[in-house]
Amino acid sequence: MVGCSSDPRGLDNDILSSLLSISNVTKKRLQDTSNPDLVSGVIVDSTVIHTGFLTINVPFRMTWTLRLDGIALATATYDFAAGFAPGASASVRVTLRFDPVSDLDNTTDVVTFDLLDDGSNTNILGGN
Repeated sequence: MVGCSSDPRGLDNDILSSLLSISNVTKKRLQDTSNPDLVSGVIVDSTVIHTGFLTINVPFRMTWTLRLDGIALATATYDFAAGFAPGASASVRVTLRFDPVSDLDNTTDVVTFDLLDDGSNTNILGGN
């Protein structure tokens, strides 16, 4: 397991993703304003929970992608500040907008977490 370190290689996107969990996901379809029979977006509410043991001392981004038949239909991001501590949780809302479609039957969600460069390479992970 990664320990407290000032080594910037101590945390990568894969380790970041292993420290985080998503729960309480709800979705609300946005009807197209010019044709209410079509869907032109989705509002996704969720809770991101830090399930690891080390504080994430750099900002990071959650990217939510909605795929239709394997192709990205829409993407939205949410940025987290540095200092996301073990046990912390955050309510997150993202809005995905796309060209109107008749249904979302063949859609899948892909969520990734990526480190953001904060200009420093020290204390990416911190012990408590």
